[in-house]
Amino acid sequence: MIYNIIVAGAINRPQNLRPVFYQKVTNMNHKSILLKYFLIFSLLILASCSESDPVLKQVLKGNRVIPDGVSRIYIDEISAKGIGDNILDSFRSSLRRQINSSDKISAAASHSESDIALRVLLDEFYCEPTKINSSRVVVEKKMRIVAYIYLKYSKTGEECLNNKKVESEVVYSEVNIPIMTEYKAMTVLTDQLAERILSVITTGSYLKK
Repeated sequence: MIYNIIVAGAINRPQNLRPVFYQKVTNMNHKSILLKYFLIFSLLILASCSESDPVLKQVLKGNRVIPDGVSRIYIDEISAKGIGDNILDSFRSSLRRQINSSDKISAAASHSESDIALRVLLDEFYCEPTKINSSRVVVEKKMRIVAYIYLKYSKTGEECLNNKKVESEVVYSEVNIPIMTEYKAMTVLTDQLAERILSVITTGSYLKK
């Protein structure tokens, strides 16, 4: 009698478990199908974005904006729209420092000696208070600047970048520790902007800190 019960249980158990097993397999198949659709949809979005943004297109291909072997850069023009000479001069110095310290590109003395030529338009600069204490004293400010960069191959005139927007901002205080003067904040701002411009040229993007 006990033997018959054990044998019957062994025979019936797989049949009882079959619906559960099929359900798990079905769920796995559904998840696999959904994952495939998600990946296809994501790739389509990235492909669409890359067509409208040449920098993103290069990054998706795994390439720099400028190919290997292209490293000598000539600063063709740095202009400003409604921005003071002090900021313009600070940015010029920042850009030269960034280029001189770079291990990917180097400064060319003239257009004819360069591989690529860079133009930068500084725009949309402002400095405004972000925090005011109970005594109506400004304790924190934000300084922000936007630049548009244009990059061409020196020999052919072919565009690498056209009207690419790069922005930078610094939040600082002249009264609270760590104290930062307006001049120091301006230097930090232009250094950050120059660093980001070089990152766009060499990698196609920059990280916002």
